Amino acid sequence: MMQKVQGIGLALLLGAAGWLAAQEAPPVLPKEVKLFAATGAVSVAVCDEQGLLAAACRGAVSGVQLWKLDPDGVPSAEAVTLPPAVPAGAGALQVGPLRVLFHPRQPVLYVWQGCVLPPQGAPERQAADAEFRCLVVYRWTNNAMETVGSFVGGTHAFLHVGAAALAVDPEGRRLFMAPLRPVGATRTAIGWLDLDAEGLPKQTPVLKPGSLDNRGLEEFEMAWHPYRMDVPDFGDQPLWSLVAPSATVLWSGTPNGGLFIFDTENRRAAVAYCSVPGIKSSAWTMLAMDPIRPQFFGVGQYWPAIFRMAHAEGYPTLLPETRYEEGAACSSEPVVMTTEPPRVAVGGGRSVHAWTSDKNGRLGGERLVWPVPSAEVRAMAWSVRFKTLYVPAEGLP
Repeated sequence: MMQKVQGIGLALLLGAAGWLAAQEAPPVLPKEVKLFAATGAVSVAVCDEQGLLAAACRGAVSGVQLWKLDPDGVPSAEAVTLPPAVPAGAGALQVGPLRVLFHPRQPVLYVWQGCVLPPQGAPERQAADAEFRCLVVYRWTNNAMETVGSFVGGTHAFLHVGAAALAVDPEGRRLFMAPLRPVGATRTAIGWLDLDAEGLPKQTPVLKPGSLDNRGLEEFEMAWHPYRMDVPDFGDQPLWSLVAPSATVLWSGTPNGGLFIFDTENRRAAVAYCSVPGIKSSAWTMLAMDPIRPQFFGVGQYWPAIFRMAHAEGYPTLLPETRYEEGAACSSEPVVMTTEPPRVAVGGGRSVHAWTSDKNGRLGGERLVWPVPSAEVRAMAWSVRFKTLYVPAEGLP
């Protein structure tokens, strides 16, 4: 099942957009911000342990791009393109990555991919419905990324969605994912798979329909079927954002300026809802967790405000602290920068907006604006090891 990645993709995509085309001066950025060329990046992730940078790109080069970071945190000149997982009978199925995420303790990369489905009745459609898998797992071994396997698809996941989310708890015990499709239903769900000590998905017991053992009891078999919890039906959801402060509690952004809290052990309630005053009621909420302090941050998509909430064991506490900034139309999930002083960065169109916080994480400081040669900054990633914010750009100065 292990497959060596073959082929090298060109990483430096010198597009005509941005400052190069306009012949403007290159942007002045602080030392903790590094641009890397990745057109159409919708998700970015960093593995500090092995020094790896990954981006899900849906631009001129569609696919998952992987860079090795040198001892100073500088990406390699060339990127490796990871192969998608496509069923053998699906023909030339159009597959694109939607989200990338590294395990917090192991050199394991999780990728959620979607596809453009062939017409109903076509043989390729039958193969896609039955065999296409959305979750692809890779592992860094012997200085190369290897494909471990593909999981979760068919009747368990929406294959044609344009957005998805992944989250893993700080201890690396569970991998959460969305959106899922319960078998035989159209209602959307959020799911999870337990992970083993190496960060790989574990099988779950699944009922074998119509089967009974010699004692008349139903039989089970082991399979990679995620546990799941239904969410309210918002139709064709164009955005998903998940944060897992623990292995049992999960937060999900909503399309009405709020968030859901899912408790997989039902200690208080299986699902709870929290509204955020000050966030536009029609704005999709995008979330980020503070890796050091018990708090999280959120923004409304294309809304000029950011909020902060503390939590206790994953449960939000007190009221959210909201701050407005004219012109900061947020286009990415927040990213917590463990600098001194701490900052929270958010993509906002052709710029990165960074709010300075105090030692307790409160957003009381100045807002910095760093221009980026990109039509829209939709994803970023912070490296605690290199103290660097990695921002994809369409062209490098």
